[in-house]
Amino acid sequence: MKANVSKFDYCFGCGVCAVACKHKAITMQYDKEGFYHPAVDQSACVDCGICLDVCSFNHDDVMKPKEQELGSYAAWSKDRDTRIYCTSGGLSYEFGKKCIGDGYQFCGVRYNVEKKRSEHYLATTVEELEASKQSKYIQSWTVDAFRQFKRGQKYLVTGVPCQIDSLRRYLRKFKMEDDFILLDFFCHGIPSKWMFDQYLKYVEKKVGKASSVTWRNTIMPDGSPCWQESTNVNIRGERGLWQSRTVKGDIFFCLFFQEYCNGRHCHQNCRFRMFSSAADIRLCDLWGGTYKDNKEGVSGVMLFSEKANRLFESLDNIEFKKEPKEIVGEGQMAENVKPHRLRNLSIWMLRHHFPVTWVNGLRHAFSYVYRTV
Repeated sequence: MKANVSKFDYCFGCGVCAVACKHKAITMQYDKEGFYHPAVDQSACVDCGICLDVCSFNHDDVMKPKEQELGSYAAWSKDRDTRIYCTSGGLSYEFGKKCIGDGYQFCGVRYNVEKKRSEHYLATTVEELEASKQSKYIQSWTVDAFRQFKRGQKYLVTGVPCQIDSLRRYLRKFKMEDDFILLDFFCHGIPSKWMFDQYLKYVEKKVGKASSVTWRNTIMPDGSPCWQESTNVNIRGERGLWQSRTVKGDIFFCLFFQEYCNGRHCHQNCRFRMFSSAADIRLCDLWGGTYKDNKEGVSGVMLFSEKANRLFESLDNIEFKKEPKEIVGEGQMAENVKPHRLRNLSIWMLRHHFPVTWVNGLRHAFSYVYRTV
């Protein structure tokens, strides 16, 4: 058997192996559970093993930056609109804006309404950076953007921790690491794309074809901001706006946060909880008790490299307070979450195009039985 990523039944789906393969033997496709997975053309594979070298899933360690941890902070943009629209303290946007001004390209994630997917893209202007605002709670397509990286150009790249770990392995192997600043964040995991597809189909029956999809609107019905309560989905369609208000009433977030359809890699193989990171910078919503009364958004910031520290110190549009990492990590997941006992059945239903309302009905039935037995 040739030495390539085909040996994995499932993986993180980061796409870096497809970028690293110079023979284009690897393409990313959806697996049977609705997550990106490499498909290898064995006839084109030359058995070089590079895909395994850059694969985070293939290693037990975390590919850390060369320097040690340098600091932890609570921070927020001075611009109130940035904080509200970014659904947190707006630090990722401020980092991106600063880097673009310094000649970097920003590689972040936007939602592509035509392709109905989240995807990494390159921004070279502040106007292009706008599309990266707000969270996207589905797995992102990385390959097209990562293939555009060029030697000699500087980049700030954001992504989930497993994407960033594989990317650092790739950059270090090909001696490009010095031109990159890598940013990740505390991560809950990712749900199956099949779940989001069925959710979107359910919503489009009510509002028509979607023209925009956003997660976590921080403006409450009375017009006041409250980022701690912004667990919702907003989808604008031809016939109106779908706006779920709370996690208790929204099918997408209920199935996501209760682990009905998240990836096996998130449950079993994540090595990136709390402060274990391959990035230069790690961000989070500072949900914990320390900032519970703040309504406009606060970001937790961990700096892991000297260049991250220099970049942070150069930001002139933020306010910050040095905090111990225990406060920055308040409310974050310290261990891998366990899948719901009906997770495999839920995935099977979504794969076979059962409506998302049926899967949610399964959740309600389980909750009723569990509470009454």
